[in-house]
Amino acid sequence: MCRDGYRLRGDKKTCMDIDECAEQTSGCEQNCTNSVGSFQCSCNDGYTLEKDNTSCDISKRLDVECKKLTCEYGCREEGAGSFVCFCQSGYVLSADKTTCEGKQMQTWMFKGVLWDF
Repeated sequence: MCRDGYRLRGDKKTCMDIDECAEQTSGCEQNCTNSVGSFQCSCNDGYTLEKDNTSCDISKRLDVECKKLTCEYGCREEGAGSFVCFCQSGYVLSADKTTCEGKQMQTWMFKGVLWDF
């Protein structure tokens, strides 16, 4: 019988290391590094390894990518790996794609009177 991370060779006498990364049995979400009798997961730049030691969290990457954009109001991921600025309700993104401009006028009727905000 072999220890965890090893399997019996064809000779049925000796054990050999299992390469969980090559066999894709590690469960690593992004990167896997094999070691003797084990393996280690890691994440791409901007991601952080979760407590389960296999999953990667984008929140750190979101912070990093959004700082590069210098958005006036907010930043979000739009599609895989694409980050964009956005504006609060009533404002529009300007041509530079980072600042917000001109509050759009909204008309409301209250007790028969039109109000522009």
